[in-house]
Amino acid sequence: MLDNVPLIVDTSYFLASVVPRLTRKIVESSVYAHLEEVQGVRVASATRRITVERATEEDQRLIHLGGMDCVVVVSSTTFDSTGVLFEYTCSRHSPVDFAFQDTAHWLPAER
Repeated sequence: MLDNVPLIVDTSYFLASVVPRLTRKIVESSVYAHLEEVQGVRVASATRRITVERATEEDQRLIHLGGMDCVVVVSSTTFDSTGVLFEYTCSRHSPVDFAFQDTAHWLPAER
């Protein structure tokens, strides 16, 4: 919700052997802080894919689409430092005012 307007539906799945016993309190504060500080999990990498899809009936019911019939879908997979895939997330965004920004860094070549 942003200014009481529903703009995103976010669904995350965690591998129970890596992320045991998630409580509502943990989820509402920070799953990643809990993973790193309590569980000792080191997050290593994540891959994201951004697509545009036709809005489903559920999207139309839950997300303010501003008269449009599509949603922006951001799916991501997250791996720990041992290479284990421990999270899959699918976020369905309203196209209203959606923006994507990316920053790439290149390291200087070693001589």
